[in-house]
Amino acid sequence: MSEGFSISQLRGAIAWGAPYLDYDGGHPTVDVASKQDWIVVKGSGWKGCWVPFKASSTTNDLRPIGQGCDIVILFAHGGGFICGHPLQTIDVLRDLVKAVHDQSGLKVGILSIDYSFSPETPFPGALNECIAAYKALVQEYGVDAQRIITFGDSAGGNLAHVIP
Repeated sequence: MSEGFSISQLRGAIAWGAPYLDYDGGHPTVDVASKQDWIVVKGSGWKGCWVPFKASSTTNDLRPIGQGCDIVILFAHGGGFICGHPLQTIDVLRDLVKAVHDQSGLKVGILSIDYSFSPETPFPGALNECIAAYKALVQEYGVDAQRIITFGDSAGGNLAHVIP
């Protein structure tokens, strides 16, 4: 009988399901050359990917965080707190942003957090990183707190739910 999978094995297994991710040493990185509509951002105690609102897929306007947006989604990815990448569901998020814009005219940007994993960073490390990103949106980037939607899937949904 198997003893189960190690965290390293689980992280590797997820890699084959996300072809645009390159798992280097168990932690995912994205092939920057293939993506032109997002940027890696870092702040005090957090890091992530900023996906600004784009009026069309043909424009390449990488505006600073929060600029030109009616709403900013602060997104936390899933992965059981042990794996994942801030852009692993980028296509779904882009579809959501497009649907919101098409139906309401609202311009939505996404700040997707690249939070640290357990067990290397125990609780509440990932939560503290998400809170730091939220505070940066408001205090450093001037985004009105009422224009921020916290959103996540699976483990990220848990993080998004408890961000103040």
